[in-house]
Amino acid sequence: IIPVHNAELSIKACIESCLHQSGFEVEILCIDDASTDGSVGLIGSLMQNHREIRLIRHTENLGPCESRIDGMRLARKDYILFLDADDALEKDAFTTIAAHSSNGSIELLKFGYTETPSGRKVFSKKIENPSDRIRAYLSSSDRLSPEVWTKAYSKELVARVLQAIEPCRAYLAEDVYISVVFAHQCRSGAFIDKALVRYSTASGGTAIKNASESVLERCLFSYKHV
Repeated sequence: IIPVHNAELSIKACIESCLHQSGFEVEILCIDDASTDGSVGLIGSLMQNHREIRLIRHTENLGPCESRIDGMRLARKDYILFLDADDALEKDAFTTIAAHSSNGSIELLKFGYTETPSGRKVFSKKIENPSDRIRAYLSSSDRLSPEVWTKAYSKELVARVLQAIEPCRAYLAEDVYISVVFAHQCRSGAFIDKALVRYSTASGGTAIKNASESVLERCLFSYKHV
């Protein structure tokens, strides 16, 4: 599931990294969040040769949290992954996940990522207890990073999360709410000691340097929903 908003410089490489997962029938859900650049055209050109790609378009900008929730509702495969439009999967990502899934009995698989262009590999702390993990997500010190794109989620877990989750127009720290709901609903998990995503630090992320009070208020939606 790939939320897309004005990502014409990176979306092609992102999608191609999913298409290059040999041996698997993939479904690539691109949720366009009212892009105003050439993102939709690039996705459309890829769709002409790849039936695996589906494009869902928002008529207004709802934020990445809502985009991911929409993607979860439409996903049809046994496991889902989230990917940002400027990131990419390693070539052996799906093979590695399948090898650790215990034939689908593991609901959540956590893995590391490689920062680009630095090449630094990052692995978060291994916290198995869901309550401890939620506390770590919300801690002001020694915080556990709540990114959603370093995990694979089973369809059974996704179904329970969709029953519990609420609409959330979060534009900053948007991973927090979804990660907390997944941790609360998860019944089994495992850790993979391998970096499976290439995370781009070049774009500077979504941090807002100058914002009105109303924009900052929307950025706090994730924590309010928790």
